Amino acid sequence: MVDVMFAPEEVTNTVKDIVEAILQQDEYDVNRVSKWQEMIVEDVMRKLASQKKPFKYMITASIMQKSGAGLHVACSANCDQADGISMTRVDARSMICIVVVIGSSLSGL
Repeated sequence: MVDVMFAPEEVTNTVKDIVEAILQQDEYDVNRVSKWQEMIVEDVMRKLASQKKPFKYMITASIMQKSGAGLHVACSANCDQADGISMTRVDARSMICIVVVIGSSLSGL
């Protein structure tokens, strides 16, 4: 019996709120991308950890300038029933941000 399941919809909403707050109306600036990524990953981790759910989280954030070039992202994991993945795309003014969150349940350990 699984006590708590990973909820990708909730995670997606959290990620969207955080990314939109950080990137707001900023224009793409290659010199700021690393800082934005760091802020996004840390804020998402802080928010998810504050929920005190029995998960370990792995989070990645990719930011690409909107230039008409293609962007292809894939993610795969071998998960248990309670685990899950959330892949969220947020379009800002001049950039695209993709955040992947993998939640691995601690309840089976």
